[in-house]
Amino acid sequence: MKKSIKYILLITVATLLFCAVFGLVACGGDQSNITALRIENPKINFMCGDEFETGDEFKVYAEYKDGSVADVTDKITINQESGMDMSVAGDYQITVIFEGKREIYTVYVNDSDDILRKIELDTAAVKTQYRLGDEVSLDGLALDLTYENSRGAMFVVQTTSTDGLDVAIVGENGTVIDKVFTALGKFTVTVSLGNVKASFDMTVEDVNISTVQSALAVGGYFSRNVASGEIWMQGAHPFYAKVKGSDGKEKELLPPHTPVTTYKYDYTFGNSYTYFKERSYTFEADGNETTEYLGDVAKEVELSPIAEYHCSNDSKGFFVTQLNDEVIVTSNRNDPSMMSGAPVFLWYNSQTEYGAENMLNNLYNHALKCSNNDLKETVDEAQKTYTFTFSGLEQRDRVSDYYKTTVTFKLGDSYEIAYAFVTQDYYENNSSLAEQDGYVPTFTTDASGKTTPTGDYSYSTMITVSQTTGERTETNGYDRDMFKIKSYKLMYQGKELAENAEIECNVGNIYMIQITDVLPTTANMTIDMMMFDYEGNYGGADVWISNEHFTLLRSDNAISISAKHGGTWTIIIKTENTERRLVLNITGSAPQKEMQPKLLNNVSGTFYDGNEKTVSIGGEIYFYGAVEQYANPAQTATINSDNAEYATVTKAKIGGVDCWKFTATREGEYQVTVVSDVATLVRCIFTFTVGEIDFEELLSGTYTAQDRVGDIYTVTFTPNGNEVIGGTVSITRTPTDENDDPITDQTVMQTFTFSVEGLNVVVPHVSGDVIWVEFAIDENNNLVLIDQRDNRYVLTRSSANT
Repeated sequence: MKKSIKYILLITVATLLFCAVFGLVACGGDQSNITALRIENPKINFMCGDEFETGDEFKVYAEYKDGSVADVTDKITINQESGMDMSVAGDYQITVIFEGKREIYTVYVNDSDDILRKIELDTAAVKTQYRLGDEVSLDGLALDLTYENSRGAMFVVQTTSTDGLDVAIVGENGTVIDKVFTALGKFTVTVSLGNVKASFDMTVEDVNISTVQSALAVGGYFSRNVASGEIWMQGAHPFYAKVKGSDGKEKELLPPHTPVTTYKYDYTFGNSYTYFKERSYTFEADGNETTEYLGDVAKEVELSPIAEYHCSNDSKGFFVTQLNDEVIVTSNRNDPSMMSGAPVFLWYNSQTEYGAENMLNNLYNHALKCSNNDLKETVDEAQKTYTFTFSGLEQRDRVSDYYKTTVTFKLGDSYEIAYAFVTQDYYENNSSLAEQDGYVPTFTTDASGKTTPTGDYSYSTMITVSQTTGERTETNGYDRDMFKIKSYKLMYQGKELAENAEIECNVGNIYMIQITDVLPTTANMTIDMMMFDYEGNYGGADVWISNEHFTLLRSDNAISISAKHGGTWTIIIKTENTERRLVLNITGSAPQKEMQPKLLNNVSGTFYDGNEKTVSIGGEIYFYGAVEQYANPAQTATINSDNAEYATVTKAKIGGVDCWKFTATREGEYQVTVVSDVATLVRCIFTFTVGEIDFEELLSGTYTAQDRVGDIYTVTFTPNGNEVIGGTVSITRTPTDENDDPITDQTVMQTFTFSVEGLNVVVPHVSGDVIWVEFAIDENNNLVLIDQRDNRYVLTRSSANT
């Protein structure tokens, strides 16, 4: 049903008053009997640029004094009031006129989508009582959807459609329902859009087994009653002959020496535990005579190994223990669906379903959409026996092959799937032979889309399931902890790696670390997953890591490291109960670009671009030459100036950065060259000036001085975090009276930048400066203020360094 906007406007206007207002001499005739116009379902919401229209369900009714109502929609006149512009967002009035009567309604032109503000549900006509296996129906549901348009106006849309809305049906235990009720109990139906939602309840009691679909839903729910079962999967080939035996029954005959493999699964259930055993057999006919394939078999050989699977779900999740001939091995299956029962191979082994119930649902879902549209169902509700057949194309191995499928199943006394028999005949698409002489297609598809086979099938699978009910008393004899790793060794190039061991790597190479001596011997890395992480990673641990620096992954008992870029990283290897660390020291490729000189800012603790610095005797300068990202950073620093004997350069590490430390015992200018160890033409040069003064300490904090005329100077140095021995200096000058008291209302202030060049403090001035001063260092290493008359005053520190 289409959405409709129920918008009823009712105004009663006295006829004589109406005539007087509009200057009518006489209303006369039928006009005088009209009491009101009623407008229903006008289209009132538009987007900018839309054409105006009244809407498909728009109606206008005239109401008369005698109580009668007439549909006058085709006789009305509609006027758009002045100023209406459908290209501009706004509220506009529309006037409806009939026989002199007028009625007005408002339309809203929006420049953005309407916003849903409220959902109200009317469930009076909705079915809310169901049986297990019934299809869900929302027929009869009525919705009032309250929207707000871009003009802030609220309006209500009445509809029976949930199109564009989200509908979820969830049971008390979390069971999610799609089409058919698959569990008993109470279910909540929620209709929502974003955070706006409304709900109502449905209840499921009793069972419905009147159809194939409902019987499958019931059988799935009552699978909890199944205690054990058996599955046989037998194969057949197209060269089997079918004949009638002496008993009149058709039998399939197998030519001599034709091996056929059959799989048998026995399974049992416990509380959150499933066990199944896998056996495989080869049937082979001896001699020159044919042998009944499903009757007497001349030779039956049980193949090895016999595989056993113990599957459990505990508070930590799913895990499986596999035994081959009673020896624990690493499981090649690890699917939580195994809790449903033994595996069943469908569509010529291209798809695996675990459990008879999942197998039957898979087949029925395919039947509902089979390409031949030939699903046939038979139901014997009294005997609880059901059959369905279908055929058509199925996607397999990048082509569509043809299948004919027949399914029979029976519900037991406890509504469980007690028995099932499935046959699938597979006709392989042999279109690859189409260009060859004598080509005959295996199947053809006519113009109507129906596919039929033209030759023998390529393979046939027969699946037989038998299940019994009872108490689920089985328990898993294998504890999860026996599969957790408690210890192991890491071996690299024949030697054991200690904790935090360094592995030297070169870009472009792959390095292998062997995992040995894993204890306990039953430890299983599929259950106790080995995870990888590294310091500085914000993404968390994972089973493998691949970033711009390196790739790290485990395959069986080997860890592979692929080095991509230079750098050092600490790798973390985790299992549930272990944690190991290794250091990857990846040597990058030779740098190609000129080094960028870096100096340490002692205030911020970070390095900045620069190659000149002043320091006092005994002071420390930290520096290094930065190469392009991921390049090999190995380098050597050398003092090249004539006074090299009075200075030293040593390796250092600041904030995790490898660098150099320079110190000197005598004043002077020193030149230091940093050269790449692997590219000698890549280098940078530093110039360090050393004096007896610690400029960084001296040029920080607040000082005061008083000049000859009594003016008080207050000087505050603020180091610049982006440069070394530089920043801003704020100076205030306050005159004093005859009693030497400050005259604060005459205080002047100015802020300058300062820097150090060699052993000089530089303060740049411009014309019009309010205050003109310079700074110098006297012979006693005191900081001196110099005014514009070249008077010198020693500054006294008045506050701690900043």
